[in-house]
Amino acid sequence: MNVNLDTIATTINYVEPTDFRLTATSLSATTIIPSDRDDAMKQWYMEVSPYKMKVATKVEYTGVWYRPILFTNKKDMYHGMDVELFTSWEIESNRISDTRYNIGTINYWEWVNAGFTYDTQRAKTLADNNQTSNQINIQRLIDYRKTGKVYLKKYGRLSLGQLANPFDNVTAAKFYSHVRTMSASFWKSHNTSIVYWDDSARRYGYYGSEDPVKQTFIDGVIIRVEFTSDLPFSIPTFGNNVPPVGLIGVFLNSGPFKYPTVYPAPAPSSSTIDYGNGATAEIIRAYMEFLLNEGTNPVFTWWIPGSADDEARAFLQSKGLTIDSPREDWKLQFVDPAAKTIEAIKKKYLE
Repeated sequence: MNVNLDTIATTINYVEPTDFRLTATSLSATTIIPSDRDDAMKQWYMEVSPYKMKVATKVEYTGVWYRPILFTNKKDMYHGMDVELFTSWEIESNRISDTRYNIGTINYWEWVNAGFTYDTQRAKTLADNNQTSNQINIQRLIDYRKTGKVYLKKYGRLSLGQLANPFDNVTAAKFYSHVRTMSASFWKSHNTSIVYWDDSARRYGYYGSEDPVKQTFIDGVIIRVEFTSDLPFSIPTFGNNVPPVGLIGVFLNSGPFKYPTVYPAPAPSSSTIDYGNGATAEIIRAYMEFLLNEGTNPVFTWWIPGSADDEARAFLQSKGLTIDSPREDWKLQFVDPAAKTIEAIKKKYLE
């Protein structure tokens, strides 16, 4: 389903709040139903992405001589796609649901997801009308959209076809410089909205309505959102954050810290599973593995080995680490010295 954000945003009966609170009655008037939010997020971020591509994730053999294979399960690749992937995970795991939405039942996940969706809608309306917001959680999303649109107006959008041949150094420099700027702006705007609604969920009791195991899981998610945006090291070209180019979706669905796809989240079934700092350490290890896998990868070096690969290897060697080092070693090197509390994260984004 395609969601027309312009139509939705202009139908909101909006009053700029000082402390907006979603209620059972206001929820349906201010947000998109849960099952449509992943598509809404996709459209929102694709509008200002510096690239937009379709990549096939599956090959099927037809048995027909003139067309022996078909590329299927095509996936849209764009900057910011991790929001769509995370929202899809929330829907598929029943953390947000049309059933609860329709009867006005709000849990922690619905509160934060609906609030973030609301912020993006409002930011689009204001940005399209060259207006600002007195709320930082909305203004930073406006800033993100403006940054993206200025670049697109000047340079246009990079396509998959342009990557078939190495592009010139000038084009590459402009593109990667902009991607780095957009990545930093993405996390700043995304995290401000998420932390804003997480904080209000705690104040209004939605966090407290989750049992202690689920609260620990939620804390881990908030801490990892911050950690992903502010890595304790810098990667050439991409700075000190994980670019929102699909990696979060991979982390959600694979690896030893795969997020539970059921709601409520179960307690960890063994000591090898850790939804807290151990999972954060595993993100860092997986990030490096993507970067260094056989010297090339499509996410960071666009299929062409570069200096970033060599520098990342040298960086790990300086820390005495390899991709196969135990998770505890990664945790000791990167997570423990840089971990922030929930309160510190709140102060960073909201004060």
